[in-house]
Amino acid sequence: MDEHKLADLFRDAVREAPPASFDEQDVLGASKLATARHRMRVATGSAFGVVVLAGVAVFGANALNLGSDQGDVTAAQNSSEYGATEGGAPLVPLTGLQPMPSGVVPPGKTTQLPPRSIPEPTSKQGDSGTGSAGPRTSSTPTGCGPADRELAVALAHELPAAAGLTPTPADRFCAAGSKAMSVVVRDGEVSGLVSVILGPPDAKIDSDGIGNRNLPAGAKAASAYAPSGRPLTVVSEPDHGSTSAPFGGRVEELAKKIAEKY
Repeated sequence: MDEHKLADLFRDAVREAPPASFDEQDVLGASKLATARHRMRVATGSAFGVVVLAGVAVFGANALNLGSDQGDVTAAQNSSEYGATEGGAPLVPLTGLQPMPSGVVPPGKTTQLPPRSIPEPTSKQGDSGTGSAGPRTSSTPTGCGPADRELAVALAHELPAAAGLTPTPADRFCAAGSKAMSVVVRDGEVSGLVSVILGPPDAKIDSDGIGNRNLPAGAKAASAYAPSGRPLTVVSEPDHGSTSAPFGGRVEELAKKIAEKY
């Protein structure tokens, strides 16, 4: 190819190139921005260094003060092997032959004398206190034993009003070997004590050892034989001052259904 034609082609190519997207002002602006960022980093690093140095200085001062305080405490303790009172008098250990100084109470001790007797608990179910639903005497007759949890669960299954309540020993006359429990329930506006007594295998419903004798006024009771042959009695007693027993009309039904479980 002819050199002149080649030169013309190069010149044509240069004329067709697009204009530049930046100029001298753009370059100067970018340079100033980079310089400003560099100065900012330097200033931040210097400030951080100052903060670190200040923290080290404060820590060192506190350490010196703490050492001085500990030295004072050690010196005070060395003045007496057992320390000293607020007035500065040294303390010495007491032996069994030395009387306790007047007004000094050892740590963990009290100046109050122990009570002469254990305080009586507040009136609860089964007590004879005023206003509590329960039996008329404060002692549980021999034979009923502690509150039986199984009977309490069986009663709660048949009588939802007794669910979630804490059973107590039944205060009825029970034959030896009986199981029993009582619980205070509410039947609408009526409240009272419901007891369940499971007699021993040789007991009979018409005997005096199944908890259905000497009932207070207004009480309801019913008995039924369990499949095991043991008699089971349900007693509903009204609250003090009332003659309406809670769920009195259901004692027969409850006795039969609970007896089926035994």
